[in-house]
Amino acid sequence: LASFPFDKQQCNFSMASGQRPPNSLRLRVVRSIAIDLSIRFLRSNEYCVTAVDSILKWVYSSYHQMEVIITFKRLPMYYVIVLIIPSALILATCIFGFLLPADSGDRLALNVAILLSMSVFLQLAGSITPAQSESVPVL
Repeated sequence: LASFPFDKQQCNFSMASGQRPPNSLRLRVVRSIAIDLSIRFLRSNEYCVTAVDSILKWVYSSYHQMEVIITFKRLPMYYVIVLIIPSALILATCIFGFLLPADSGDRLALNVAILLSMSVFLQLAGSITPAQSESVPVL
């Protein structure tokens, strides 16, 4: 999640039958079904499916294991509109505050308004971004 909201996620599904011997159960990988699933059923406003791969493995020579790997890409437009554009507007307002004369009463009012908007914005940004401690997101 270090590149949030411009990140990719990978989901692995493993399917196997340890109850049946390998000669009585045979798993097959059908690629056209996996691609059809990604096009028709896996639509979201937050993610898009970029790849669906499937691998057939032998596990300890006793049974087949099929692994389906679905790769998602986060659609960043929502986060750009909600987080990046408001922070750019707050930054522009802060720069405008330095252009006002020092003895102006409006400069103090503008700086207090910027401080208030920044605290509300940071609270919103903290509730939207995923909580983690391994790395700091790009935002």
